Amino acid sequence: MHIVSNFLIDTNEPVGVFAAVKPVLDNVRVTSLNVDGYADYKWDTANGKTKQCERKTWGELLSNLDKVEEQLQRHLTKHPQIELVFMLEGIVHQTNTGTQVLNKQSNGFVTKGMEYRSRLSGIFAWLYEIGKYCEVIQTTSLQESCVALCSLYNADQKLNHNTLHRHIKQLNFNTDPRITTLMGVSPGLGEVRAGALINQFSTPWNILSAGWKGEPVVKNKYDLTIVNGIGKTLVDNVLRNFGRPDID
Repeated sequence: MHIVSNFLIDTNEPVGVFAAVKPVLDNVRVTSLNVDGYADYKWDTANGKTKQCERKTWGELLSNLDKVEEQLQRHLTKHPQIELVFMLEGIVHQTNTGTQVLNKQSNGFVTKGMEYRSRLSGIFAWLYEIGKYCEVIQTTSLQESCVALCSLYNADQKLNHNTLHRHIKQLNFNTDPRITTLMGVSPGLGEVRAGALINQFSTPWNILSAGWKGEPVVKNKYDLTIVNGIGKTLVDNVLRNFGRPDID
C-alpha cells in the first residue's frame, strides 16, 4: 500500500503558495530545501521515486539566464537520482529590441512590465535544450503554478494512469521473428493470422514461395487457405506485397 508523501515547499517560496496549496493537499510542509541542494518543491511518487520542481519567473530567467542554468545544473548533479521539473511562470512577448514581461492582473488583464535585451528565439532554444535534462512546464501566474503543482503531485500518487490508453492501443511486438517478418512483408496481415500461417507452414519462405516455380514446399498458393481466416484474396495480397511477379 502506497503511503502518501508530504508535499514539501522551500522556505524561500512566497507565502501565498502554502495558502493556495494547503486546501487541496492536506500533507503540505514548509522546510529548508534549497540549502541541501534541492529545488523549490519536493515529493515522493507512488512508484517509489522522488520528484523536485524548480519554479522561476520569466523576469528571473531573462535577467540572469546563466544563474538559472547553474541552479538547474546544481539540482541535477547534487541529486541525480531525483527527477527534476522546471516550471517557468509568467507571460512575455517579443519586441523589436528584445523580450518584454507582461504582468497578469487579478481581473485577467495584462500590463507591460520590464523589457530585456534577450531575444525570445534564443530563450526558446535554451528551453528546448534544457528539456533534454528535465521536464519543462510553463504557467502564466503564481496561482496557475500552484494549480499545476497540486496536479503534478496528485498524478504522482497514482500507480496506474489511463491517459492515451483509452484511445491508443498499446503496441507490443511479437517475439517470434518469423511472425514479424511475415507481417512486415504485408502490412495488411495481422499478428493472429500471421501466427496461424507460421504455425501451419513453419517459415515465411514456405508461405511466400507457395505455388512458385521449381519445387516449393507448398505446391499451390491457395493451399495456404487451409489456415482458418486465410482466404484467396488475402493470399494474393500477401504474395503481391512480397513482390511475386506471378501475382496479377
